[in-house]
Amino acid sequence: MMITYLKLNEPEEKYLSKVKEISHKIEKNYIEYKKLYYSTSFFENISFKIATFDNIIYCPLTLEKRDSTQKINFYGDPIEIFSKKKVDKELNEYLISYFESLKKKYNLPNLFFKVRKTPGKKLEDFKNKKLNKVFSDIFINLNLNILQIKKNFASTLRNEL
Repeated sequence: MMITYLKLNEPEEKYLSKVKEISHKIEKNYIEYKKLYYSTSFFENISFKIATFDNIIYCPLTLEKRDSTQKINFYGDPIEIFSKKKVDKELNEYLISYFESLKKKYNLPNLFFKVRKTPGKKLEDFKNKKLNKVFSDIFINLNLNILQIKKNFASTLRNEL
């Protein structure tokens, strides 16, 4: 396994620009907005990728420094990990040890991950793993007209929209 520094928005890093959950967050304007929103914080890009013989893991990551505290996130958002293929046990253990080393290196009290709920899993399954929160995202293509947007929502949510 080889771990390398990840430069966001580089031409060779097109994979992340195609992943709907992160593509908008790595745009230059969005990052500038987040820096302004968290104007009392300084962000250092420590994003990385891990390449194995059959997979690549991407982790957009920043070290946020505010006052005398610091934490790892991605411009204020929870840590997310993106993989081209399913993460096997060995790679999972490597990721855990890497995050443990980051936690020690930056003297962090805890890490805030965003974990996706997979189909067929119940919320109780995640509670047993001692996760504090489960997030759900809805992505809306604002280039569509309002009728096309509403069509993708459940009938109970259309009135709310």
